Amino acid sequence: MNRWLALWGVPDLAEKSTIEWSRRMTSSLGRSHPQTRLVRVAAYLKQADPALVEEVLCHEMAHVAAYAIHGGRIRRPHGPEWRQLMQTAGYPPKVRMAVPPGLAPPKRKRTRRAYLHLCLLCKMTRLAGRAMRRWRCARCRRNGFDGKLRIAKLGS
Repeated sequence: MNRWLALWGVPDLAEKSTIEWSRRMTSSLGRSHPQTRLVRVAAYLKQADPALVEEVLCHEMAHVAAYAIHGGRIRRPHGPEWRQLMQTAGYPPKVRMAVPPGLAPPKRKRTRRAYLHLCLLCKMTRLAGRAMRRWRCARCRRNGFDGKLRIAKLGS
């Protein structure tokens, strides 16, 4: 990583950035938050080929570096500024990378909907995985009522 940052002219970015392994990431290999200089990489990549992990890190750090170099004036995340950094680092500027065969993300557990939201006026119900205190009954709101819902936890 220090090699890329030196090539890009931002060698001090290594100390200012944070890289985390995330077990929650299952649909993408990595994600960057350039404003906070945070890079998250899918934890299941620990079993991947180190070359893939390095490319994912380079991809995400290029976002952070592009933001730092251009002062946040980037219109497109995978625009010319980012592409130039990837090419300078020696990687093709790919927006998406395929997960290699045999290296699948962990299966997500299905979220059990555990909260019932009930309108006491019209008896409309909605289910959700958590209590949604801001939800209101649209039909009752259109008729001039506050539309506040009663929330009840289901199951255990």
